Amino acid sequence: KGNIEPFNEQLNEVIKTLSNRDHYGFKEKHFHVITLALLSFASFYFIDSQPELDNKYPDILLIGRDEKVPHNYLFELKWMKERDSYEAVKEEGLKQIEGYKQLDKVKAVPKLRCFLLIGSKDGVGFLEC
Repeated sequence: KGNIEPFNEQLNEVIKTLSNRDHYGFKEKHFHVITLALLSFASFYFIDSQPELDNKYPDILLIGRDEKVPHNYLFELKWMKERDSYEAVKEEGLKQIEGYKQLDKVKAVPKLRCFLLIGSKDGVGFLEC
């Protein structure tokens, strides 16, 4: 329980399965939809996609349906094109997460784990924040 590795492996498998033609015009919103589709099978969580929290929009919040769920999750997603700098994308995502963590509505979520997911045609990196 609370192990994110199976989700990491599944998401990586799906992203790596996509062909070069699939990646043509691929953007963060496509990465977001694929991620939501995989998370939809986690029936023990309420899934909140881009909830408005004080005019900020974390990409995905997973809130346990009951207190037995070991963790709640906040995911910020970034999609990298080949021309993008990994460090710049990472810095932007981490800055956004730090901003979300200052919000009272996020502070009120118990047992919250935050992850930055950086996707590219080569797979997905999970960084816990």
